[in-house]
Amino acid sequence: HLLLEEEDEDEEEEDFTVHSWNKCQPGMQSSGSRVFVWGNRACWPACEGTNDRVPETNVQSPTEVPWFAQFAEQNNCKWQQLSFGPSFGVSRTDSGEIYLWGSTLKKDGKGRQYAPPRQLLLKDETETRFKDVQCSESSVWGLTPTGKVIVWEMVPQMISEHLASTPMPRFCSGGRSLNGMKRPVKQMSVGVMHAAFLTEDGQVYCLGRNSYGECGVDPSVQNMASSCRRVSFPKHCHPLLRVECGKSHTVAVGAE
Repeated sequence: HLLLEEEDEDEEEEDFTVHSWNKCQPGMQSSGSRVFVWGNRACWPACEGTNDRVPETNVQSPTEVPWFAQFAEQNNCKWQQLSFGPSFGVSRTDSGEIYLWGSTLKKDGKGRQYAPPRQLLLKDETETRFKDVQCSESSVWGLTPTGKVIVWEMVPQMISEHLASTPMPRFCSGGRSLNGMKRPVKQMSVGVMHAAFLTEDGQVYCLGRNSYGECGVDPSVQNMASSCRRVSFPKHCHPLLRVECGKSHTVAVGAE
């Protein structure tokens, strides 16, 4: 769970009761410099540079993470979005940069070790701006302003490898461009193990686990969509405005 504290805004109560690895939806366009986190300590954004202490137990009340406020002040930015996986998380600034952190079990199995927030880049370490970032169970998904989807897979393994490196890399790099859609993506939603994409021409594509038909095909025929698959809709339901993923279902909203 997380909370962004806005500055100079009227306070409004908002329900953030979601699955432990679900995201704050990108529809929340407000931004802030202070971040409060609570819940599973495996996702805690720990940074020695700001004396962030890793909680000894899971956090049961909103607790501020100092790194976010210090980074925002030093870099003249604010935080616009955060998203969590089971043992990692990402944040997006109002300028479109994304930062990754996470933890992994120690080799002896006694406790966890934590990787501090670091910028997430492409394989060639070029900077790309993003208008949305979300986490699935093991991957990070970024959507660029031009409609490209970049996915960083096996994130827990990447974090483990970085923690074993001396010195630890300054950046997290990797990712690949997601192909298979004819037009740019204007909106995406990422579930635990599947994702859905709405393109500029109103088509919906799904990718990932299909155990319950969440990717739009009979699971007895195909229980995994390994590439983007266009979903067929009934006649007269277009245009489609938005698509959302749950743990094992997908929802689309039509204009009519």
